[in-house]
Formats: sequence, structure tokens, C-alpha cells
Amino acid sequence: MPRFIKALLATLVITTSCKDDKNKITVVDDETFIADEENEKLKLVFEKAQNSLDHFINEFNEHSNDTVYWFSAKTRFEHTNGINHIWLKIVDYRKDGVFIGILHNEVDWSDSFKIGDTISVNRKKIEDWYIENENTKKVQGDFTEKILFDNN
Repeated sequence: MPRFIKALLATLVITTSCKDDKNKITVVDDETFIADEENEKLKLVFEKAQNSLDHFINEFNEHSNDTVYWFSAKTRFEHTNGINHIWLKIVDYRKDGVFIGILHNEVDWSDSFKIGDTISVNRKKIEDWYIENENTKKVQGDFTEKILFDNN
């Protein structure tokens, strides 16, 4: 299993707060952090992911059958208790712009979803992406980690 699984299991909980706290990031534990939906760094993560998504798709199309590559993408799940951002292991990309992925995170706010469920997500809803070559340990994407936590 790739080294980044622990990072991928991180759940992002979005909140709404006063203007002064909008860029604050609170780390709850190794798996959860909280940020305001207007957080400027979160907006930058989404922008970078969307602007480079064609690269992710090209790499997926070229290497999806190669077992040393791991492809994941993060998307938003809304529920009555708030918003979570969940990682999926991408297993297919369709020509109509829809990713098919397997849910990585436990979704504790919903009885409808659980780890291992297959989820469809439109490419416009992808908020971050991650590619790792397990042989070389080369990582591409992972803008959440790089931008939110300044780990370049």
C-alpha cells in the first residue's frame, strides 16, 4: 500500500466562521483537519487541481493498468452536519468526464456510504488529485498537502 494512504485518509471538515478566522486551519488529529469554506489556500488547492487535471487524466490513461501507479482524487460530499472532502482511488475515467473511484475514507455522517463503495464524480468536482509511482516514490499532485501545510 502506498505511503500516502494515511494522508489520503485525512478528512477535511469545512466550516463557516468569522472573517478573521477564514484562513485558519485546525488539525484535529492525523485523519481530520478543519478549515473555513472561504479559506484562500483551499481555493488555491482546487484551482491548481482543476488546472492540471488533464495531466492526471493523461497519466491515468497511460498507466492505469500498471500496478506500480496509484491514482486518487478528492471530492466534496455535502451532508446535514457539514461538508467533508473524501479521497477516492480512481479506477476508471469515462469520455463523458466522469471518474469512477473507490471510497477511501470512512464516512461517519452517512449510512449510505462506506469504505470500498464505488462512487462516480464529474471531473468538475475534483478538488485535488494524487499520483504515486510505488517503485520510484515519485509523487505528483497532492496540492492539499503541499499548499495547506506548505510541504513542497
